[in-house]
Amino acid sequence: MRKAAVLAILVGSLCIFSCSKQDSTSNASQRSAIASPPAAVATPAASPAKPFTVCKGTFALCTTATCGGSTTDQIGIPIPCACDVKQDFSVGTDACSTVPQAPPTAGQPIPSRYSPIQSMAVCEAPGKFAMCLDSPCVVDQNDLTKANCNCKLTASKNYVVVKATASDSMCNSAIWSSATVDDVIGVTGFLFSQNPQQLKPFPINIVRVDSGH
Repeated sequence: MRKAAVLAILVGSLCIFSCSKQDSTSNASQRSAIASPPAAVATPAASPAKPFTVCKGTFALCTTATCGGSTTDQIGIPIPCACDVKQDFSVGTDACSTVPQAPPTAGQPIPSRYSPIQSMAVCEAPGKFAMCLDSPCVVDQNDLTKANCNCKLTASKNYVVVKATASDSMCNSAIWSSATVDDVIGVTGFLFSQNPQQLKPFPINIVRVDSGH
C-alpha cells in the first residue's frame, strides 16, 4: 500500500505541466509520467548555480553503469564506473568546449554527460550511489565503445535506477551511477523548455518504487 502511495506522489510531482501535451483521453491510472517541470527549473538540484548545456560530440553515458567502491566508503570520494561511449547530443553543466567533436580514440579524455531515459525505478530509502554528471572519463584502451569514469560517491533518498529494476534488491545490488528524482525532473524540464529541442526528452515510465522495507 505504501509503495502505491509513493508512486502516486512521484507521478504527480513528475507530471507538472507537460502531461497536458499527452492525449487527454489517456488513462489517469497509467504508471507513465513525463518528467517536466516549469521551464524555470533549468538547473540540477545538486548544482543550482550552473545551467545545463546541450552539446554534440563524444561523451560517456553512465546511466546504466555499475560502479566500484563500497557502501561503507566515505561520501564524496571518487569511485570508478564503467560507462558507454556515445557520439550525439548530450546534456551536462560544463561548456561544450569540454566535449570532443572527433570520434573516440584509445585513452582519450571525455566527459560523462546525460542522455534522456525512458524508464526508471525509484529507491525511496536513503542509499549510496555514484554521481557521474560532468565527471572525467577516459576511453578504454582496448574497446572504444567503453570508458572508465571517476564519479563521486553520493548519498540521498529517492534516487533512481535505470537498470536491473525488476528485483526487490535492486537498490542494494550495486552502487549505481544515479541521480535523484529531483535531478531527473530538473534536466527533463530543461530539455522540454528548449526551442528548438536538439535533444528530445521521453515520457519516463516509473516501473517500480522500492521503499527499502
